Amino acid sequence: MYLSADAMAVLAAEAFVAKAAVRSTCARHVRVADAPMVLVPMALAGEDGAPLAFAWGRGPSIETMVVVPEPRDRDEAWQGLEQLAEAVCAWLDPIAANLASATTSDGGTRTPAPAQLVLSTPAAVTFLRKVAYRLTHAPDDSPPVLRRAGGWLQYFLDRHELAPWDSALLVATKAVGVHWTLPLAQAESAHLLAVEACLASPGDAIAAAHRVEYEPGGTLTMPEFDEKLLQPAIEGYGKARGKSDREDCRATIASLLHPLLSRSYDATWALLEALRAIPPIPSVLADRADSERAAFERHHAYLEKGGRFAAKDSLARSILLLDDAEETLRKVRQDARATDALVRAVAASDGEALDGTITAAEVSMVKVTKKRSARIDLDVTVPGPWRPRGEVTFELLWDREKSVAFEVLSFESTGDGTRVRLRSANGHSIARKALNDELAVGQPVALVKQESSYESFGFPKTPWMLGGARA
Repeated sequence: MYLSADAMAVLAAEAFVAKAAVRSTCARHVRVADAPMVLVPMALAGEDGAPLAFAWGRGPSIETMVVVPEPRDRDEAWQGLEQLAEAVCAWLDPIAANLASATTSDGGTRTPAPAQLVLSTPAAVTFLRKVAYRLTHAPDDSPPVLRRAGGWLQYFLDRHELAPWDSALLVATKAVGVHWTLPLAQAESAHLLAVEACLASPGDAIAAAHRVEYEPGGTLTMPEFDEKLLQPAIEGYGKARGKSDREDCRATIASLLHPLLSRSYDATWALLEALRAIPPIPSVLADRADSERAAFERHHAYLEKGGRFAAKDSLARSILLLDDAEETLRKVRQDARATDALVRAVAASDGEALDGTITAAEVSMVKVTKKRSARIDLDVTVPGPWRPRGEVTFELLWDREKSVAFEVLSFESTGDGTRVRLRSANGHSIARKALNDELAVGQPVALVKQESSYESFGFPKTPWMLGGARA
């Protein structure tokens, strides 16, 4: 998400040669809560959205496991979903109440940590979306906890879809993929146990991943396990007549699934611990936590009013949501380049950032639409070879609230470095006031490419629905 395709290819080659996971960031770009809700769902293979089992907890070990002995039986499925719904509401309703009454006795405000749901893989996200849809569209005579839990799950799923950098819903394998480059194919990188094996086996990562690829690494069990063990146990439950016999069959199915759920839960927690070991970016993560907290409060208010959830968004709403997501992703990428040394170094090698020393700074008068206007020209010496990638505008990284952008006028090699000539593109008066301070000769300076929001997603500058190139 932060690196160019060329940089990712280089890191992938390095990881393959080293047979180890290679760090692709210097800092952690996601929030990892102290006690998140880790949920491991499991579906019945061949049955779209049929829940087989759920396991969850808020620590290193599973706290609760729910098994649906016959996922194709609607009554059995709803019983399992109701237990999950009760756990979701028991977790989130108190958090929402604390946020609603976050005023201290001295008139200040508390800032409770935002709720965080952790899933193992993208496949778990897809399955949970089906579960959430089923809960939010439960029959009218169903227990109210079902629809409420579905609404809560919808919050996490929507945040994840519209804000892939967000930490409200953290997908363990995807988060690892942001911070490490693995010597695995794309499909293998979505296998939970393969990702865990890579991180745990430097120097032997590829072989370690291959050793576990025949174990369940997502939301489905394996065909041989289904044929020889699970299917006979489910059929036995269906044929059981007495209550005692059915409970015995349920216990048999639970004993078959418990090792698989425990393995997935432990692997997910191990990935969280690996992420925790990376030093975070406090200021950036604090801003995002505030955004998560505000969105959580808005969603809670909507649920309290009895809000319902449509199966699809209208075109107008979709455009507004996409516009907001694009703009926020642009800011996230800018923040990563500003705060992560490795990400900025890679951007510099791609000509999308520069770090150097100011060797000349002056005010130039430039003719703009029949009148002359002041512009700030800087000469910046960058170590080593450097060239911009196309016609780009760079944003100055500094502590001031208002930003200043510069355009590249020219660049030339100086033997051991590159001299870059820059001219202010906006914020001219602000830059002029800083000529004796941050922009004085001899001061270090850092700039990163100023992206348009559409470039963050790889779209044209004007999207087709607003009359762009593909309209």
